[in-house]
Amino acid sequence: MRHTLLCIVILLVGLPFARPAESPPTPYTIAILRDQSAWADDLLCEKIRLSLHEMALGRLAITFTEQNLPTSDDLVLRHAIDDALAAPHINAILVLGTRLASVAADPALSLRKPTLGAVLVDPDLVQLPYDAQGHSTKPNFAVVAHSARSADLLRAMQNMVPFSTLQVLAGASDSARLADWQTTLESTLGATVKVLPPAPSVTGTLATLEPASRTVFVLPTSVQTASEYTALLDGLRNRHYAVLSFRGQPDVEAGALAGALPDSTVQLARRVAIVFDQLISGIPLDQISLHVSLRTELFFNETTAAEIDFIPSFAALHTATLVRTGSQEAGNPISLADAVAIALEKNHALRARQAGTEASRQDVAGARGTLFPQVAALANYQHIDRDRAQASGGLFPERTLVAGVGLTQTIFDDEALTRIRQARTALKAANATEKVQRLNTAHTASLAYLNYLSARAALRIAEQNAAVTHKHLGLAHLRQRIGTSGPEDIYRFESLSAQQRAETVAARMQVERARTELNQVLGVAPDTLWSPHDTSLEDPEFAALTLPLTGVITNRKRFESLRAYLMDYATLHSPDLDAIEQGVSVQRLAAAQKQRRTYLPKIAASANLGRLIEQDYGGPTFSEQLNAVGLPVPLTDLDRTVWTVGVQASLPLFSGGSLTADQRKARAQLRQLELTRDEAREAIKARTQASLCSIESSYTNIELARISADLARQNLDLVQRKYEQGTVSIITLLDAQNAAFARKQAAEVAVYRFLSDVLVLERIIGWIEVLATPEENTAWLREARTAIDHD
Repeated sequence: MRHTLLCIVILLVGLPFARPAESPPTPYTIAILRDQSAWADDLLCEKIRLSLHEMALGRLAITFTEQNLPTSDDLVLRHAIDDALAAPHINAILVLGTRLASVAADPALSLRKPTLGAVLVDPDLVQLPYDAQGHSTKPNFAVVAHSARSADLLRAMQNMVPFSTLQVLAGASDSARLADWQTTLESTLGATVKVLPPAPSVTGTLATLEPASRTVFVLPTSVQTASEYTALLDGLRNRHYAVLSFRGQPDVEAGALAGALPDSTVQLARRVAIVFDQLISGIPLDQISLHVSLRTELFFNETTAAEIDFIPSFAALHTATLVRTGSQEAGNPISLADAVAIALEKNHALRARQAGTEASRQDVAGARGTLFPQVAALANYQHIDRDRAQASGGLFPERTLVAGVGLTQTIFDDEALTRIRQARTALKAANATEKVQRLNTAHTASLAYLNYLSARAALRIAEQNAAVTHKHLGLAHLRQRIGTSGPEDIYRFESLSAQQRAETVAARMQVERARTELNQVLGVAPDTLWSPHDTSLEDPEFAALTLPLTGVITNRKRFESLRAYLMDYATLHSPDLDAIEQGVSVQRLAAAQKQRRTYLPKIAASANLGRLIEQDYGGPTFSEQLNAVGLPVPLTDLDRTVWTVGVQASLPLFSGGSLTADQRKARAQLRQLELTRDEAREAIKARTQASLCSIESSYTNIELARISADLARQNLDLVQRKYEQGTVSIITLLDAQNAAFARKQAAEVAVYRFLSDVLVLERIIGWIEVLATPEENTAWLREARTAIDHD
């Protein structure tokens, strides 16, 4: 019994070591052949390589040979296929390009080896050997095809980009069936279609276009290289042609106006790998579906539309996936410093405040002018009735006209002197208020600029999220075709796609609102477009304050030293406090003057000099009447110059208690302003401390948000791969996607939030970095570091 147990134990222990060694992967060579139209398949080729390696991992050691065939000669292409078929080291062929696929599909060519491939074709132009179920009807022909009828695509795009005439750039490779294809297009679209002959160059192609027809449909076979295709799209756009693309999304992202197909690169590459896996697993080719089916989906390039002056319908903007190339908006470049400079120049509130300061400056001149001699022109005309003049015996002339000048000079007026001092102090208050408005304008412009950047980032992330949903929708279609999931995944992603399209539209409107608010602060036209420069923690416009802040946030003692320094700096340099303090000074002068009013008189001198222009007594004067009755009175001939000189002093003795009431009111108002100043001082200290708490929180959140976003992205990548393999459900994928993009948005917004908190602190302490010169910033930074190190 013991012997038996010992044998069993030895057998179990030695069994792992008795297993035969695993055999190495079998070498397998695939020849990649590419024709002249395969220039658009660089990414597809790379993804096919990766997918084949993944699919054959552990079973086959795949190597590739690659041959580019820049020709449209079918005979040359056939010889290349024959050579690959005859080469003993070649196990399979991968053809890329519609022309090569057509040659491989020729019934006269016997394919002795598996011939893989992936093409995007119009079945009305290129016929490949498939049955109705997408199975190959030719031995070893395993070319995967995404078939899309141009007529259907154009019909879908016609609602978004209306046209009655259409020019088509198709290329020589499609000429065999072009006539029937053209007839099909015209009957389907109800439009005149003209297929342009191929030209040897892009310049020649552009020259063949008819200017009267502004819509062009482009097939990738119309040019031979990627650079030519880019030049073609640029040339059409520069000539303001509306370009409709057969390839769809990739071309729209490259600058075409519209397309109706999503990017099928991933689906084609995965299907090629699946077909390859099924073939090496022994599944007959006639049981393998080679069709990739993607639903029609509209794509529209907003940037191109703006460049060619095309105005889309409102419905089109909500049914199509909007694409932007380059910057989100074509506008004038602008940075944070530029925004502040424009606001300081054009902001209406600041300009109004500057006008108020000028008014206060003139108040000083006006108050001072009351102490200078006051000279006025005088004229006096008096006319009384003749009877009264005659009865007065010459005492009252009937008519008198005197003209001259009058001079008044204040000798002493405490109230006038106080008004001068008040006006000067009020001017200081106005200057402080203008500085406050200047800081407010710079602060508001900076926050509006950061809000604009934040809105653009949110839009960018929403668009990226929608693009990932598109990718996942393609994976859901692929999983349904291979039987690993049902249509419910497709419906879920289609529903999510519609929701995200609405969210993207909302995000785009938020960008417009943020831009409008920025323009309002800047004092420019509401429809002004900008191409803003993004800002970051390393931006020099924040260096003077972010450097000491980020350097001490993690050191509690040094951070408390910085807090104390900033609170003291705020109370000493705040223009808000300065403006209130000047108001207190004005009121203090007023209260003191009202106190002195009871014992300081007003003294003024006056002098008048005039000329008697006319004087009519209406009868004999009194002297003439005395002489007439025999009383001799010498007649004096008075000259016509009249003058008076006088001095006046006034002092209030009794006013019914109004003077006392004024004194008490002035003292109460002074006390009110002093308390307001003290409250403002404490509020500034409290706001400084609260702002530093916000900064500490938002700065810490930046790193944590980035870590969270990175982990969420890694999780999404992992879940995506597992979803492709069919090992996780759609719920897991949706959760991972939502978490990834929510964390990504939080990470981007965290930087803007921190910078906004920094701007709030700068405004509280009365020092905004972007307004200071580099020398002032350096001096401020040195002072702050000295205060931190000293403590």
